[in-house]
Amino acid sequence: NIARYIADIPNNVEADPARYEEVQSAALILELNRQLSHEPNRPTGMDDGIFVKGFKAAGSSNLCMGVYLPDSVWLYMDDSGSELSEVGHRRWILNPTMGKTAFGHVGSYSAMYAFDTSNTTAPLKEYAAWPNGVFPVNLLNGYLSWSVSVPEAFISNPEAVSAEITRERGGKHWTLSKNSDKTNGAGFNISSGYGYRPAIIFRPDYLNKEYLSDPLYTAEDVFRVKISGLTQALEYTVKLFDLDSKELIANTQPKG
Repeated sequence: NIARYIADIPNNVEADPARYEEVQSAALILELNRQLSHEPNRPTGMDDGIFVKGFKAAGSSNLCMGVYLPDSVWLYMDDSGSELSEVGHRRWILNPTMGKTAFGHVGSYSAMYAFDTSNTTAPLKEYAAWPNGVFPVNLLNGYLSWSVSVPEAFISNPEAVSAEITRERGGKHWTLSKNSDKTNGAGFNISSGYGYRPAIIFRPDYLNKEYLSDPLYTAEDVFRVKISGLTQALEYTVKLFDLDSKELIANTQPKG
Protein backbone atom coordinates (compact mmCIF):
# COMPACT_ATOMS: atom_id res chain seq x y z
CA ASN A 1 0.00 0.00 0.00
CA ILE A 2 2.93 2.37 0.57
CA ALA A 3 4.17 1.62 -2.94
CA ARG A 4 0.71 2.24 -4.36
CA TYR A 5 0.40 5.46 -2.34
CA ILE A 6 3.66 6.71 -3.87
CA ALA A 7 2.31 5.85 -7.33
CA ASP A 8 -0.95 7.71 -6.53
CA ILE A 9 -3.30 4.79 -7.11
CA PRO A 10 -5.81 3.21 -4.67
CA ASN A 11 -3.81 2.08 -1.63
CA ASN A 12 -6.37 0.13 0.39
CA VAL A 13 -5.33 -3.42 -0.57
CA GLU A 14 -6.26 -5.91 2.16
CA ALA A 15 -4.86 -9.26 3.20
CA ASP A 16 -6.87 -12.23 1.89
CA PRO A 17 -6.86 -15.10 4.42
CA ALA A 18 -8.39 -17.41 1.80
CA ARG A 19 -5.06 -17.27 -0.07
CA TYR A 20 -2.72 -17.80 2.88
CA GLU A 21 -2.38 -21.55 2.55
CA GLU A 22 -1.91 -21.32 -1.24
CA VAL A 23 0.94 -18.80 -1.23
CA GLN A 24 2.59 -20.47 1.76
CA SER A 25 2.47 -23.77 -0.14
CA ALA A 26 4.04 -22.04 -3.16
CA ALA A 27 6.88 -20.69 -1.02
CA LEU A 28 7.40 -24.15 0.50
CA ILE A 29 7.67 -25.76 -2.95
CA LEU A 30 10.21 -23.17 -4.09
CA GLU A 31 12.27 -23.64 -0.94
CA LEU A 32 12.29 -27.43 -1.27
CA ASN A 33 13.23 -27.19 -4.96
CA ARG A 34 15.70 -24.36 -4.28
CA GLN A 35 14.52 -22.73 -7.48
CA LEU A 36 12.24 -19.87 -8.59
CA SER A 37 9.58 -21.06 -11.01
CA HIS A 38 6.00 -20.17 -11.88
CA GLU A 39 5.58 -23.84 -12.91
CA PRO A 40 7.56 -25.67 -10.22
CA ASN A 41 8.26 -29.38 -10.18
CA ARG A 42 6.71 -31.46 -7.44
CA PRO A 43 9.15 -32.04 -4.58
CA THR A 44 9.73 -35.68 -3.76
CA GLY A 45 7.10 -37.03 -1.39
CA MET A 46 5.00 -33.86 -1.25
CA ASP A 47 1.30 -34.32 -0.46
CA ASP A 48 -1.02 -33.92 -3.47
CA GLY A 49 -3.15 -31.27 -1.81
CA ILE A 50 -0.21 -29.07 -0.85
CA PHE A 51 1.37 -29.36 -4.30
CA VAL A 52 -1.83 -28.55 -6.20
CA LYS A 53 -2.43 -25.44 -4.08
CA GLY A 54 1.19 -24.33 -4.28
CA PHE A 55 1.51 -24.94 -8.02
CA LYS A 56 -1.59 -22.86 -8.69
CA ALA A 57 -0.35 -20.04 -6.48
CA ALA A 58 3.12 -20.05 -8.03
CA GLY A 59 1.53 -19.34 -11.41
CA SER A 60 -0.44 -16.36 -10.12
CA SER A 61 2.08 -14.75 -7.79
CA ASN A 62 5.14 -12.56 -7.73
CA LEU A 63 8.06 -14.73 -6.61
CA CYS A 64 11.47 -13.86 -5.19
CA MET A 65 14.33 -15.23 -3.15
CA GLY A 66 17.06 -13.98 -0.85
CA VAL A 67 15.28 -11.23 1.10
CA TYR A 68 13.06 -10.98 4.15
CA LEU A 69 9.35 -10.84 3.42
CA PRO A 70 8.83 -7.05 3.91
CA ASP A 71 11.79 -6.35 1.60
CA SER A 72 10.29 -8.54 -1.12
CA VAL A 73 7.80 -5.80 -2.01
CA TRP A 74 10.60 -3.33 -2.74
CA LEU A 75 12.45 -5.95 -4.75
CA TYR A 76 9.33 -6.42 -6.89
CA MET A 77 8.95 -2.65 -7.25
CA ASP A 78 12.57 -2.22 -8.30
CA ASP A 79 12.22 -5.08 -10.79
CA SER A 80 15.28 -3.88 -12.69
CA GLY A 81 18.42 -5.61 -13.79
CA SER A 82 21.36 -4.87 -16.01
CA GLU A 83 19.07 -5.67 -18.94
CA LEU A 84 15.93 -3.59 -19.45
CA SER A 85 13.09 -5.69 -18.06
CA GLU A 86 9.34 -5.92 -18.49
CA VAL A 87 8.91 -4.77 -14.86
CA GLY A 88 6.05 -7.25 -14.64
CA HIS A 89 6.23 -7.70 -10.87
CA ARG A 90 5.96 -3.93 -10.40
CA ARG A 91 3.03 -3.67 -12.80
CA TRP A 92 1.04 -6.33 -10.93
CA ILE A 93 1.51 -4.40 -7.68
CA LEU A 94 0.48 -1.16 -9.42
CA ASN A 95 -2.72 -2.65 -10.83
CA PRO A 96 -5.38 -0.16 -9.62
CA THR A 97 -8.02 -2.92 -9.45
CA MET A 98 -6.06 -5.03 -6.95
CA GLY A 99 -8.10 -5.20 -3.77
CA LYS A 100 -6.59 -8.17 -1.95
CA THR A 101 -3.32 -10.03 -1.73
CA ALA A 102 -1.51 -12.60 0.42
CA PHE A 103 2.11 -13.40 1.20
CA GLY A 104 3.94 -16.64 1.84
CA HIS A 105 7.53 -17.12 2.97
CA VAL A 106 9.62 -20.22 3.66
CA GLY A 107 13.38 -20.17 4.09
CA SER A 108 14.81 -17.97 1.34
CA TYR A 109 11.71 -17.88 -0.88
CA SER A 110 8.64 -15.63 -0.97
CA ALA A 111 5.37 -15.49 -2.89
CA MET A 112 2.86 -12.65 -3.24
CA TYR A 113 -0.54 -13.31 -4.82
CA ALA A 114 -0.76 -10.83 -7.70
CA PHE A 115 -3.76 -11.59 -9.92
CA ASP A 116 -6.53 -10.05 -7.81
CA THR A 117 -8.95 -7.64 -9.54
CA SER A 118 -11.62 -7.39 -6.85
CA ASN A 119 -11.49 -3.59 -6.48
CA THR A 120 -14.05 -2.97 -9.20
CA THR A 121 -14.79 0.58 -8.04
CA ALA A 122 -11.16 1.75 -8.22
CA PRO A 123 -10.78 5.14 -9.93
CA LEU A 124 -8.68 4.63 -13.04
CA LYS A 125 -6.12 7.34 -13.76
CA GLU A 126 -4.71 7.96 -17.20
CA TYR A 127 -1.38 6.54 -16.08
CA ALA A 128 0.48 4.75 -13.28
CA ALA A 129 4.17 5.66 -13.14
CA TRP A 130 7.27 4.59 -11.22
CA PRO A 131 9.09 6.73 -10.17
CA ASN A 132 6.20 9.13 -9.66
CA GLY A 133 5.43 12.42 -7.95
CA VAL A 134 7.27 13.09 -4.68
CA PHE A 135 9.55 10.06 -4.67
CA PRO A 136 12.15 8.71 -2.19
CA VAL A 137 15.63 8.81 -3.71
CA ASN A 138 16.32 5.84 -1.42
CA LEU A 139 14.26 3.66 -3.78
CA LEU A 140 16.35 4.60 -6.79
CA ASN A 141 19.47 2.96 -8.16
CA GLY A 142 21.33 3.75 -11.35
CA TYR A 143 19.90 0.89 -13.35
CA LEU A 144 16.27 1.45 -12.30
CA SER A 145 13.85 1.06 -15.18
CA TRP A 146 11.34 3.91 -15.27
CA SER A 147 7.84 2.85 -16.30
CA VAL A 148 4.46 4.35 -17.04
CA SER A 149 1.35 2.26 -17.75
CA VAL A 150 -1.24 3.83 -20.06
CA PRO A 151 -4.49 2.74 -21.73
CA GLU A 152 -3.89 0.58 -24.79
CA ALA A 153 -5.81 3.11 -26.89
CA PHE A 154 -3.07 5.69 -26.19
CA ILE A 155 -0.55 3.63 -28.21
CA SER A 156 -1.76 3.62 -31.80
CA ASN A 157 1.76 3.51 -33.29
CA PRO A 158 4.40 2.00 -30.98
CA GLU A 159 7.20 3.04 -33.33
CA ALA A 160 6.32 6.72 -32.79
CA VAL A 161 6.43 6.61 -28.98
CA SER A 162 9.36 8.15 -27.11
CA ALA A 163 10.15 9.16 -23.54
CA GLU A 164 11.87 12.44 -22.71
CA ILE A 165 13.39 13.02 -19.27
CA THR A 166 14.71 16.42 -18.26
CA ARG A 167 16.61 16.86 -15.00
CA GLU A 168 16.46 20.46 -13.77
CA ARG A 169 19.91 20.17 -12.22
CA GLY A 170 22.31 20.98 -15.00
CA GLY A 171 19.56 20.91 -17.63
CA LYS A 172 20.38 17.27 -18.36
CA HIS A 173 18.10 15.77 -21.03
CA TRP A 174 17.49 12.25 -22.30
CA THR A 175 15.31 11.18 -25.24
CA LEU A 176 14.63 7.44 -25.37
CA SER A 177 12.84 5.45 -28.05
CA LYS A 178 13.13 2.17 -29.90
CA ASN A 179 15.57 3.85 -32.29
CA SER A 180 17.68 5.75 -29.77
CA ASP A 181 21.25 4.93 -28.77
CA LYS A 182 21.27 2.02 -26.31
CA THR A 183 24.89 2.38 -25.16
CA ASN A 184 25.87 2.72 -21.50
CA GLY A 185 22.76 0.87 -20.35
CA ALA A 186 20.14 3.18 -21.86
CA GLY A 187 16.99 1.42 -22.95
CA PHE A 188 13.41 1.64 -24.14
CA ASN A 189 10.61 -0.90 -24.41
CA ILE A 190 6.83 -1.11 -24.75
CA SER A 191 5.34 -4.14 -23.03
CA SER A 192 1.88 -5.62 -22.58
CA GLY A 193 0.72 -8.72 -20.78
CA TYR A 194 1.48 -7.84 -17.16
CA GLY A 195 -0.69 -6.07 -14.64
CA TYR A 196 -3.38 -3.71 -15.77
CA ARG A 197 -2.24 -1.93 -18.94
CA PRO A 198 0.61 -1.76 -21.43
CA ALA A 199 3.73 -0.06 -20.09
CA ILE A 200 6.30 2.24 -21.62
CA ILE A 201 9.63 1.33 -20.01
CA PHE A 202 12.76 3.45 -20.30
CA ARG A 203 16.11 4.10 -18.63
CA PRO A 204 18.86 6.73 -18.94
CA ASP A 205 22.45 5.77 -19.75
CA TYR A 206 23.30 4.88 -16.16
CA LEU A 207 26.74 3.47 -17.03
CA ASN A 208 27.96 6.77 -18.49
CA LYS A 209 31.25 7.63 -16.78
CA GLU A 210 30.18 11.26 -16.30
CA TYR A 211 27.94 10.11 -13.45
CA LEU A 212 31.02 9.28 -11.36
CA SER A 213 31.48 13.01 -10.79
CA ASP A 214 27.91 14.13 -11.47
CA PRO A 215 25.51 11.58 -9.89
CA LEU A 216 22.49 10.60 -11.95
CA TYR A 217 20.10 10.96 -9.01
CA THR A 218 20.39 13.07 -5.86
CA ALA A 219 17.93 14.20 -3.21
CA GLU A 220 16.06 17.36 -4.23
CA ASP A 221 16.43 16.57 -7.95
CA VAL A 222 13.40 17.39 -10.09
CA PHE A 223 12.67 15.49 -13.30
CA ARG A 224 10.15 16.39 -16.00
CA VAL A 225 8.88 13.42 -17.99
CA LYS A 226 7.12 13.73 -21.34
CA ILE A 227 5.82 10.74 -23.29
CA SER A 228 5.42 11.66 -26.96
CA GLY A 229 3.80 9.78 -29.82
CA LEU A 230 0.65 8.84 -27.89
CA THR A 231 -2.88 9.68 -28.97
CA GLN A 232 -3.09 11.86 -25.86
CA ALA A 233 -0.33 14.02 -24.39
CA LEU A 234 1.25 12.77 -21.16
CA GLU A 235 3.59 14.76 -18.92
CA TYR A 236 4.40 14.42 -15.24
CA THR A 237 7.00 15.50 -12.68
CA VAL A 238 9.15 13.50 -10.27
CA LYS A 239 10.62 15.29 -7.22
CA LEU A 240 13.17 13.34 -5.20
CA PHE A 241 13.72 13.52 -1.46
CA ASP A 242 15.79 11.62 1.10
CA LEU A 243 13.88 9.47 3.59
CA ASP A 244 16.91 9.63 5.89
CA SER A 245 17.07 13.43 5.87
CA LYS A 246 17.63 14.74 9.41
CA GLU A 247 15.33 17.66 8.65
CA LEU A 248 12.58 15.35 7.42
CA ILE A 249 12.91 13.08 10.46
CA ALA A 250 12.82 16.10 12.82
CA ASN A 251 9.65 17.40 11.18
CA THR A 252 7.86 14.07 11.56
CA GLN A 253 8.70 13.41 15.21
CA PRO A 254 5.87 13.76 17.78
CA LYS A 255 5.97 17.11 19.54
CA GLY A 256 5.76 17.56 23.33
